[in-house]
Amino acid sequence: MTDLAPVSQPENPHFYYPDTYHALTSLLLHLPGDGSPGALNGMPGALNAMSAVTGVVFVLGVAVLTGRLCGGSRLAAVGAALVAASSWTFPFQVLGWGPLLPFALGVTVIPGLLLLGDRVARARQETAGADVVVPALLLGVGTAGAWSVHPSVALAAAIVVAGQAMAGLVVAPGLRPRLTVLGGFVLAALPAGAYAAWTLSVLAAGVGDGAADFSWPRHMGVAGAVVTAFDHGPSAVSSVGMTVLMVAGLVAAVAVRQWRRPLAAIVWALVVFGVLYVLSAGFQGDWVRMFTGYWWDDMYRFAALLAVPTVVLAGAGVRALIPRGSGRGTAARAGVVLAVVCLVAVASGQALLVHEVRIWGYGAGPAVTAEERIVLDELGELYDGGVVLNDPFDGTTWVYALHSVPVMFPSPLSDDPVAQVGGDRMALYTSINRYGFDPSITHEVQRQDVRWVIVGTKSVGGPGRPGGFIGLQYNPYLRPVAENSGAILYEVLPVDADHPPLIPPPGIPPMTPPEQPPNTDSPIVEAAPTAPATTLGGTG
Repeated sequence: MTDLAPVSQPENPHFYYPDTYHALTSLLLHLPGDGSPGALNGMPGALNAMSAVTGVVFVLGVAVLTGRLCGGSRLAAVGAALVAASSWTFPFQVLGWGPLLPFALGVTVIPGLLLLGDRVARARQETAGADVVVPALLLGVGTAGAWSVHPSVALAAAIVVAGQAMAGLVVAPGLRPRLTVLGGFVLAALPAGAYAAWTLSVLAAGVGDGAADFSWPRHMGVAGAVVTAFDHGPSAVSSVGMTVLMVAGLVAAVAVRQWRRPLAAIVWALVVFGVLYVLSAGFQGDWVRMFTGYWWDDMYRFAALLAVPTVVLAGAGVRALIPRGSGRGTAARAGVVLAVVCLVAVASGQALLVHEVRIWGYGAGPAVTAEERIVLDELGELYDGGVVLNDPFDGTTWVYALHSVPVMFPSPLSDDPVAQVGGDRMALYTSINRYGFDPSITHEVQRQDVRWVIVGTKSVGGPGRPGGFIGLQYNPYLRPVAENSGAILYEVLPVDADHPPLIPPPGIPPMTPPEQPPNTDSPIVEAAPTAPATTLGGTG
């Protein structure tokens, strides 16, 4: 769980980040490829494969879970699969945001954990606990695995599993079955709790406060938040179809006696995730972050979690509307018609999904544009050693993934960049433009073996260009070797390390301000623009 520290925060001895998603992607990345169009070629192919697996596993997982909870109903399973494949809030909406890819993979694990939790909750006296140990241990190990993918997903799953435990204890026929159920869930909590305790022990004091203090701006009122909690389809028609089926399943979960215990935790999840979604979308305040901070106060993450109970209840609704012997009676026929109409409405959203996903999530840029890709590829061909100095917010970091070219800043900077990457790297970040003029900067360039500087266009996050990138085109010791409208690649020319201090040419700031803004982007000099730069020199 600390494997990413050398890349993300090399100077932070307490760095922790769940890296299971990254490990799986790395495994895919190193699979042999033959260069054919169907082979995995580079990081984009590996990421696309992980995203495809995320969607497939989610659809299959909720289908199996729904069929299990609805008494083995294949109709419920098929209905849940169709709704899951047509849902916009998950996985499609989440897969459009790169930082949420691990979270998305974690959400797909939840149905499997609930299957194991249901097995433990079904314990009866005749089992004498023998059939509970294995699923309980698998549940505990699986929850620990979910934590290693994304801790907030593990907490969300634990909320639902706690509902399964309560429902199992309530309906267990007698003391011995209750003790069996309780023992099973306690056994499951041991490996999951041990792993969570270990990861929390490596966190530095105050690291968790960043999520608790973070808050997104609200763009909708409470009424709008409540309405959008039911907006899971890519179109209004498909959302209505999903909502009708979900409400039918919700009614059945209360009215059908044999479904009350299995679906109780699903109803509980619908209420909890729905309330958290409304809080994160429609309310603002410190008291809200007490409940939403663990998920970064992000309404989109709660929308993804809310898709799990919504899809399961929608599958149950299909089964409830189309009972056995559905051809008999007017009410049964009406239920069949309603279910078919709703499923057709749900499926109609498929006509929009592929087009919308390609337009919204997979266009050119802003991380890497077509022009930037040309210069990144040229750097991959020209590279003959050393380190590349880059801006982690303009997409040039991708040269590390595309061509294995080492970059000085492979991940975005935190609120305390010096503690994250060290003062030596930040000195170059703020002052590389004075290379050859400031002896301390020259010495640092040579010590860290910086041989290239690359500048892209646009920025993803932060206020704009780092101060050290201002006026690079005026520095005679940085020679442009590849350039177009999207990016410039400079080669660092050799300079005598013992040269005297010199005044830099006009266009390059003579010094870095002593105080830098503690923001998530670069420190800036007075000449730097306050918005993302529109020219490669960073002059606005």
